[in-house]
Amino acid sequence: MNVDIVILGAGQLDKLFESDVPCKAYLPLRGRSMGSYAAEVMKSCSKNGKVIFVKEPETILPDDIAEHADISCDGGKTIMESLANGVSKSDAEYIAAVPCDIPLVTKESFLDFMEKCMEKKSDFCYSYVRRSISEKKYPELRHTYVRLKEGTFCGGSFILMKRSEFSKGEKLFKILSSARKNPIQLASAFGFLNIIKLLAGRLSIAELEKKAGTLLGASVSAIESRYPEMAFNVDEPDDFERAKNELAGVK
Repeated sequence: MNVDIVILGAGQLDKLFESDVPCKAYLPLRGRSMGSYAAEVMKSCSKNGKVIFVKEPETILPDDIAEHADISCDGGKTIMESLANGVSKSDAEYIAAVPCDIPLVTKESFLDFMEKCMEKKSDFCYSYVRRSISEKKYPELRHTYVRLKEGTFCGGSFILMKRSEFSKGEKLFKILSSARKNPIQLASAFGFLNIIKLLAGRLSIAELEKKAGTLLGASVSAIESRYPEMAFNVDEPDDFERAKNELAGVK
């Protein structure tokens, strides 16, 4: 499988972080730019593919990120525009998209995801983590969880897509983005019956995959991960402090 990795590092920094850097990727975290953690891990996983870092426009990529990126490009006004800019720099068969704000991510978590994706051979693969696994390692981390027939889960940070099918993915990405914060929006995008099933905890992963595939006209697979660090996003200052403590080995 020929894969390039797009790291999404654009987007102005929320004022809650009280920093003079322009974006989350550049936040100083234990002597490094936060985005360098994801970039280093992705570079170690890239094999023959390229690592493409999508940066905040009109900024200079910090050296500790640039050393792990084969290509950089400016982001757009939205996440989808930024992703499209990154995809435009690739000629690989597949694109893996990951955010810049996952400083605890490991090589093992990404390679495990990719191995499972290769078994599925779907046009789009989206990662998720079981609640019990996430809370066992990070009990104080806040997630939006969805209760499904198979258990309770949160969304992960990895997406794999066939580059030729990228244009079909915009609707799916919008749905998944909404689902991070609002599970009802996830179900409503798939129909009224699925809202009822979701509220009753009877909506299954297979049903979600099938409906997403029908909406897109492409094959879609949900990939469960046993690595909770791949769902540890730095969304708020509290998350940043937790990440800092985890990297320092402080419990």
